Amino acid sequence: MGNASEAFNCLFQSHSLSPAVVEDYTYLSMALILYNSQIHINEAIYFLYESLATDRRALMLTHFTLANAMARKGQLKSAEQW
Repeated sequence: MGNASEAFNCLFQSHSLSPAVVEDYTYLSMALILYNSQIHINEAIYFLYESLATDRRALMLTHFTLANAMARKGQLKSAEQW
């Protein structure tokens, strides 16, 4: 187990330096850290939507995590759609 705050900061810095073709990966990675904290669900959802906006063909993991985040917030209809 590492330091989530430091990992997030590292990802944020890598995002600003990464080429546009991999921005969705950094958004997804930041979202996963926030989602796993279990207290920053809204922020995780924001980064997941950013990942999808960057690449509409986003990884299945993005869709899966977004569905789980919506379910965790009690938005089951949205969770089913994702």
